[in-house]
Amino acid sequence: MALAGEDQSDYVAETTSSVSETTPLIAPAAPKGWWMGEEWSWTRGWRRHSRAQRHTRVVLLSVLAAIVLSGFALTVFIGLNLHSFVDESVIVTVHKVDIVGLHTNGFDVVVRANSTVDYSRVNSTVVSWALSLGAGIMGYVTAMPVDGVDLWAKPTVAEVESLALGTFYPETAMTVNITNHRASQLDVKGLVRLDVANLVRFLQYVNDVPDAVVEVDGRAVMDAQVKVGRFLPPVVVKGVEFSKHVWLEKTTLSQYTVKETDNGLEYYGEMNLGNSSISVNVPETDVYAWGCDDYHDLNATMAMSTIKDNTLRVSGVLGKIPDKFLKSCGHDLSPINRWAQIIMAQPWPLPQVLGVSINALDVIIDSSGPGITSHHNSSVSIYLASPHHVRIPSWRVTSFVSNVTAWNDDNAIIHGTTKGSEVLNTYYSPFSVEIDWHSTNHKSEVTNAKSAGKWANAWLHHDHKPLELAVDLKSVDIESSVLSTRLYDLQLKVPATIPPVVPSLKPNVSIDSVVCLESKQNRVKFTVTGTVICEGLVTVDASSESVTVALASNNETWGYATVPQLVVPGRGNQAPFSVDVTLNASTPESFAQLAAVMSQLISGDTDVAVDIVKMTSNPNPELSTLLGEMTIPKVPVPELHFVTGWQGEPASPFILESTVHIVQKKFTVTAFNPVVNLPLTVVVLRGTASYHGVILGHMEPYRVLAVTPGVWRSAPLPIVIEDVGMDILRRVLNGDLAVDIDAEIEVTMGSFTVPIHYQAQGIQSNIRW
Repeated sequence: MALAGEDQSDYVAETTSSVSETTPLIAPAAPKGWWMGEEWSWTRGWRRHSRAQRHTRVVLLSVLAAIVLSGFALTVFIGLNLHSFVDESVIVTVHKVDIVGLHTNGFDVVVRANSTVDYSRVNSTVVSWALSLGAGIMGYVTAMPVDGVDLWAKPTVAEVESLALGTFYPETAMTVNITNHRASQLDVKGLVRLDVANLVRFLQYVNDVPDAVVEVDGRAVMDAQVKVGRFLPPVVVKGVEFSKHVWLEKTTLSQYTVKETDNGLEYYGEMNLGNSSISVNVPETDVYAWGCDDYHDLNATMAMSTIKDNTLRVSGVLGKIPDKFLKSCGHDLSPINRWAQIIMAQPWPLPQVLGVSINALDVIIDSSGPGITSHHNSSVSIYLASPHHVRIPSWRVTSFVSNVTAWNDDNAIIHGTTKGSEVLNTYYSPFSVEIDWHSTNHKSEVTNAKSAGKWANAWLHHDHKPLELAVDLKSVDIESSVLSTRLYDLQLKVPATIPPVVPSLKPNVSIDSVVCLESKQNRVKFTVTGTVICEGLVTVDASSESVTVALASNNETWGYATVPQLVVPGRGNQAPFSVDVTLNASTPESFAQLAAVMSQLISGDTDVAVDIVKMTSNPNPELSTLLGEMTIPKVPVPELHFVTGWQGEPASPFILESTVHIVQKKFTVTAFNPVVNLPLTVVVLRGTASYHGVILGHMEPYRVLAVTPGVWRSAPLPIVIEDVGMDILRRVLNGDLAVDIDAEIEVTMGSFTVPIHYQAQGIQSNIRW
């Protein structure tokens, strides 16, 4: 205790100075004496230190609680709003997709990508700030798909459904740094299983888009097990979806070769992948396919790799398909049959048909029933575009039984059945393939005559839409070096663009007689009989049908022709014919067109064509309805030959020869009048004869000739011979000269008169004194 009056400050100073770095702050120095102020000072220091410790623990506990709550809140938020979180804030860039292996149920891929999180892209500012804070605390998110990642896609511009193309099964979880603006490298390996049917439909959708580069809406959908940070428990989130727009560059096979070897069918192809980031490196691998109960070796190999210029190369060999794929699976079809059904059900684009050549076609039209039924056998050559080298000479279809329905604008117009058909030969060239097809016992029924007629008319005028053919192959026998089997129940729907078919009828018409049935001022009617020989290979037998057609030129109808029994022989066969012809020009315009056609025919022109503007049939009303929808432009008129008994083939069917007497300056003409019951009155308005463009002479105008039926010879007729013409005629005196005739005449048949511009070349003229 300090003495009374002693200075206490000395004690305080002494005490304070005794505290050093090794002395605890709350431990006072040893007192020199007892004083209440000393006890108070020591207690106050201890209390101050205790309060500081409590405050530190509170702060630490608060921070820890905030971290836990932030992590929990982030986990809950990501779980509840993962689709929005991914779609708005996560940016994924795929750098490369490597295909490294093939399996029976898919292929192995390695996806190389990176992801970056940008929370400023989130629409809500509060949510963006909360995500940034929570992500900064938690650091990363790990996600593992529960049952794979479903891959969906559709062209952006196409109004079609999105298709599930397949499923990706990653081997490991995907870890993403979710700190704002941090990048994460992703190398994910896994298995892709494709839905082949949907993939084919998707490629068809892409092909339908006219642009060279197609924008595609892609989606990846999965149920994922998500773990945020290191310590929080994982949660399962359903329906996680990531969408992205990608651009596909259309590409086609630049080279494709299939050839037959001793090992089977060797195939090789190359495809440019454009700007795609896909890399393929699959060594030669055995190909397995699903049999009745499991995957089996198909006796085939395949190798794929990307080479320079981002080109994909595919090659391999298909050997003889093992019998296990050709045998039925219990009561079901064989595996190869099922594959054929799946392949034919897809909307494959067919090769372009370059042309169809009819080698033989026999058609019999049956009018015994109410509809239109035809029976025919055919042999045709089909020419298909083949930009690649595909050569499989031993591949043959030996026979098939089928039902075929042709549709036009949702109307079934023709239904046909075939009981026997085969591919006889196949020929290959660098850019096309020719297939010789033989069909027997084919029956066709027109189910909608009006619609069928409209389509046939559009086809004749090259303005038709492709028919949709629904082909139901009941059975098909196939023979090849790798496959010989019978397939059943194959369905195929294809658009069929039928090119113009040139049947090459080549009719040779020989006219026996022309009988005038009626003659009026503006109308005359004949019956023409004779025989027809067709060197072409098409035969048509519609002998129970009477067909009437309207004849026109330049949109002016000037006549009608009726064939009581329509028969077209083929392969050089001869058949009699009879046709009723009515010339009826009711207007000046139609009369002018009639005169032009008659001038060509009488002059012996071999290039005469008329338009058939209307057709009817009797007694079958359905056939009449079908024909009534059709107009046929530019139908060639057969070359006319008359049975005259004249030796040799005259240059003109009507003027057989002429004889010129140069001293008398007269000539005689021998002509033929085919109308057996009516003389023809011919008025010569103007007539000149020339040789290689040099006029020999001319007739005096308005000479009237009465030409009796059959071969007719005129009396000597005066002629004016030009000086140059006389020199030419003297050089061939007592010889023959091929003379060209140009004359304006009027021909009268009873009461019907028609002007004719007669122009014939090479008329045989005998030159005499």
